[in-house]
Amino acid sequence: MSNIFNDLNKLVNTVQKVDKLLTEKPKPTRTKSVLLTEKELWFIYSQLKRVMDFEEDPTEEKLMNCKIQDKIIKKIHTK
Repeated sequence: MSNIFNDLNKLVNTVQKVDKLLTEKPKPTRTKSVLLTEKELWFIYSQLKRVMDFEEDPTEEKLMNCKIQDKIIKKIHTK
C-alpha cells in the first residue's frame, strides 16, 4: 500500500514541476547602454543626414532616420 502512495507522490511532484515550467515566464534580458561622446554623436548624425539627402520618397526608413536624428540632437544639447 505504501508503494502506491510513493508512486502517487512522485507523480504529483512531477506534475507540479511540469506546471511550474509551463507557467513560468522567461526573464527579460537586459541590454547594456552604450555611452557615446559628443563627437561620435555628431558623426552618426551626419551619416544619417547624408543618407536622407539621397532619399527622394518619404519611406519608413527616412522617417526612422528623422526620429533618430531628433534624439541625437536632444542628447547633444542636454550634455
